[in-house]
Amino acid sequence: MYNNAMSIKDYVSLFIGDATNISTGVYEWDIPATYYTNQRSTVCTVSVVGSSLYATGPHTNLMIEYRNGARNTYSQNNNTYIISHAQHEYSASGATSYYKSFKEDIELLTTARPEKIRLRFLHDNGISQGMGSGCVTLKFCYYNAEETNHELHNQYTNTLK
Repeated sequence: MYNNAMSIKDYVSLFIGDATNISTGVYEWDIPATYYTNQRSTVCTVSVVGSSLYATGPHTNLMIEYRNGARNTYSQNNNTYIISHAQHEYSASGATSYYKSFKEDIELLTTARPEKIRLRFLHDNGISQGMGSGCVTLKFCYYNAEETNHELHNQYTNTLK
């Protein structure tokens, strides 16, 4: 995203079995506040760096939505923040499995240091998908707030009134 990314990132691995299933396809994890350092910037992006998921249905695609919100994404459904797409594969046992397939990470600009993380899993046409098991690993990358502000200001185009 920006050249002023801090070199140390936070990684959070979220296991489906550890989540609270809020509703079909929506899962929530509590992250202890003590995990994060308060020395981190407030400017933050989140991305999926890996996933291995087993769905409860035989669908041909899977999307992972970051339910904590984002500021640099658009969909016609304003409440949908897709953070990853996954490719459909079959395992030797015949269970349906999904793996992250993007070659380039989607980096969503989001609130830093979340104490609750909510993900929703979607299949065909944005319908919620229940998950049987698996894990998603998120990367939180922090940026120098002052340099980011300066860079955004440099990209701003003045308009005459």
